[in-house]
Order: sequence, then structure tokens, then C-alpha cells
Amino acid sequence: MAIATVVVPMIAPTAGAALLALGGWRSIHAALAGVGVLLLLAILIGFAKSARINPANRLVPSVIARNYVRVLTHPLCLGYILANAAAFVALFAYVCGSSLFLINVVGLRPDQYGLVFAATSLRIMVVALLNGRLSAWGVVPRYPLTIGLVLAVVAAMSLLTMTLADWIPLTFVISLLVLGNFAFRLTAPNTMQGAMEPFPQIAGAAGAATGCIQMATGAVVSGLAATLFDEHSALSMTCVYRKFYLG
Repeated sequence: MAIATVVVPMIAPTAGAALLALGGWRSIHAALAGVGVLLLLAILIGFAKSARINPANRLVPSVIARNYVRVLTHPLCLGYILANAAAFVALFAYVCGSSLFLINVVGLRPDQYGLVFAATSLRIMVVALLNGRLSAWGVVPRYPLTIGLVLAVVAAMSLLTMTLADWIPLTFVISLLVLGNFAFRLTAPNTMQGAMEPFPQIAGAAGAATGCIQMATGAVVSGLAATLFDEHSALSMTCVYRKFYLG
């Protein structure tokens, strides 16, 4: 699943740049609408319900709310949820802020930026494969998680220091962004696993709470990175990147 989720970010910027060149920004939204219609038709025509629902286990709002309260008040689970949110905040800061910096400040063309983004996402796929192999070999999740957090702190502090010093060589910046995304893929799956482990009977609720918080914080951070962009540096991206990893 982790590999599948980065296939789209790998090809999306390049495809978006091509659509932008062919038909302007409206063509991107038209393509999204067309794909949405095709998916809707595929679901309506090609998919049927296969789950056999036990009436005794039907979804009851009070039970769902109680499960979420259990998850969010469990100290260990909450810690993993917040660590996971920090990882996704850094990712969203990169996704939103890197285009502003690399295109508007550095001067890369949209197609060049797409290639940089795709190369970074390829590294994420490699790390996802590595993390899966480590799990299969019986490596305890806290070890790759610790390594991921340490690498993330190094990348975040280095990027912020370089930005404040107004020294932002492109090759070094991209290398640190790759390192940060490497750290993200070591961190995210292991925090998700850690959040669900205390609640095997309601692992779905733990996973849903983790996913909801990560997306909510990611959405807020995307807005901050764009709103605080000063049009001449990577400060909005690196500040947000550093803030949520180091608190």
C-alpha cells in the first residue's frame, strides 16, 4: 500500500506539467473530473458488495465514538499518532512548498520540477520496499522508526539553517529533501503500526483516527506553507518542516 500511494505522486507533477502546457490550468481540473466520472462508473458497474455484515456488529454511533475516545486517550497510541502526524506534516510541507521554491525562486520549469519530484518519490518507494523487508525479517518497528526520526531532525535542521543563512545550493537542498522523504517512509508505516498495536480488536478505529489526524494536520500545513511563502526563499517550507518534527 505504501508503494502504491507514492506511484501517483511520482507521475502526477509530470502529468500536470504536460496538461498545463497543452491546455492551461483548466485542463488539469477537466482531467480530474473525467477520471472521477470513469471511477464512479467503474464502481457502479463493476463492483458489488461482498462483505457479509453481522447485524450484531452493525455500526452504532455511540460505539464508534467510544472507540475513538479509547484510542485518543491512550498515551502510547496518542504518541504514535502525533509522531505520524509530524511525519505527514513534513511531507505536506515538502509537497506544497517545494514547487513554490523550486519553480518561483530557483527557476525550474514545471517539467523539470516534475522530474525532481518523481525522483524523490522513487526514493520513497525504495525505502517502502526496504521497510517491508525489515518487517519480514523480524526487525522491531521501533528501530527503523528511531532512525527515521533522527534523519528527519537532521534534514529539518539543516534545511532551516541553510535557509536562515541564505545559502541554498540546489543540489544540497534537493539532497536534504530526499533525505527527509527517506525518513518519512521509515517513520510513517511504523507509527501507524504502533498506533494500532494496543487495540487489535478495534485496529480500524486506531487506523482511522491516525489517518484523519495526519490528513487534517497536513491540510493545515499546506495552507501555512503557501500563505507564508515570501517569494524569495524556502523559509515557509523549512520552518514548517522543522516546527513539527522538533516541536
